[in-house]
Amino acid sequence: MSNMKTIHEKLSKNIKYFLKKNKMTMEALSFEIDINKAHVSRIISCQRQASLDVVQKIADVFEVKVDRMFK
Repeated sequence: MSNMKTIHEKLSKNIKYFLKKNKMTMEALSFEIDINKAHVSRIISCQRQASLDVVQKIADVFEVKVDRMFK
């Protein structure tokens, strides 16, 4: 398994975790970070890479540091 795939899978897993923990929908997250819901869905399903900017916005919404999104 490649390192990049692992990184995307970790990000995906953590977004799902924080969505559930915060009882938030993908739609609410997409609104908060000002990107299309379909784009969020593709990030979560590892079909699309998230820019660092987007990862920072997601981390801010969940009130965690960026590195937490990859653990």
